[in-house]
Formats: sequence, C-alpha cells, structure tokens
Amino acid sequence: MLRIVCLCLLLAGPGWAASSGPDAGGACASASRPQDRFEYREMSAVLRELDALRADSPNLVLDTRILSRDPLPAGTCLALETAPPISIVVGADGIFHFPLDAALEAENPAVTINLADDSWSLQARLKVLASAQRRFDFGVYTDLQKEYQGLLRRQPFWARWMAPEPRGLLLRFAPGQVAEALVVGGESSQRYTSDAHGVMRIPALDVYIDSRASVEVSDLPASIELDLPEAD
Repeated sequence: MLRIVCLCLLLAGPGWAASSGPDAGGACASASRPQDRFEYREMSAVLRELDALRADSPNLVLDTRILSRDPLPAGTCLALETAPPISIVVGADGIFHFPLDAALEAENPAVTINLADDSWSLQARLKVLASAQRRFDFGVYTDLQKEYQGLLRRQPFWARWMAPEPRGLLLRFAPGQVAEALVVGGESSQRYTSDAHGVMRIPALDVYIDSRASVEVSDLPASIELDLPEAD
C-alpha cells in the first residue's frame, strides 16, 4: 500500500540506503508476499505528479530510492511483471530510475522487490539542489529555501502543515570520502567533516544566514541540497 507524506512517497515498512535504468529480461526474483507487491500506476501516478511540480523549477530534482535500516544487499532490484519481465536495478545508495511509459501505464503490471523483510520502504521526493561548487556563500541556502517554500505554496494545506523544515545545507560525497568545509561567518569560523556515508551537514545558523557566510570545501561535492529530515 502506498501513502503520500509531504513530498514523499512511502511504501511498506519503516526507512535508508546511482543506478542504471530498467533492464528488459533481467533477472530479479518476484516477491511472494502480498505486501511486497504494488501496481505500476500506484508509483507512476505519484511520479507524474511530482514531475509536473518541478516543470518550472530547475533546482528541483526527482529522487526515487529504497530506504533500509541495513545496507542493501547486492542485486537488490524492482521487477515489473511484464512479458518479458523488466528489472530495475537499485544502486548501493538505494537510488533507482522508474520508467514512465504509456504502454506500461495501459498494462499496469505488478511491481515487486526482491527484499524479504520489513526493514525497507520506497520513497519518491523532490530534492532542492544547487549547482555543485567548492566555494560559495550561505546565500545558497536562502535561495534553495525560497525555492522550497514556493513549491510548498502549490501544495494542499495538509502537505504544507506536514512538510519538514530545512535544517541547513547537505553536501553529498562518495561513501567513505573524507571531505571538510570551512565556514566563516561574522567573527567566527567552524569546520565541518563528512561522515562515513559521505554526507556533510552545515546547519542554518543565524550568523551564517545574516552574514552570508563563506563556505570553502576541500573537495567538489556530488550535490548541494537542502537538509530536510527524512520522512518517518
């Protein structure tokens, strides 16, 4: 069963984990449990709605991924039960690319995942991204926050009410990559380091926002985005 939470799509049990696209005829075991199956249109309807929201917003990127409490096993994939079946490869970070296709929409095949427990969830959301750069000022956060608020204004009341508040900037690097950022704002400076997952968080402190603090990063990040709490 699918349910919408703010700008996210969630399926099945609780939630973390790039990938290639769908592989016709690829091997991906079908799920035997009813709770691990859903219809193609359940997913495509949400993705089309999100895609329409980002049409005029170049900083909004559609992000679809499997969330899991434990690292995803190698070979994790989604399967469309077509003839021949279509496998959708899931990357080690959980990211996958779901095909939006008129013929599949008409057929509405079952979609399964080859994970056997309840520790995973399926999420689709819009991420607010800035261009990757090593040197920038904290005005980037303000610009992304405005984009996010503009997106929320186009949502129904319940979505605006439940939407998470941005906590700052999130910089992504390769898993295990050690990167460091020096933030200088007002009379103070602070260093931030990426974690084991290659994620660095810089909080939206008032002094950073008011002074448009300068940020210098040791390595070029893969992306710079708003740091939004994950949906439960």
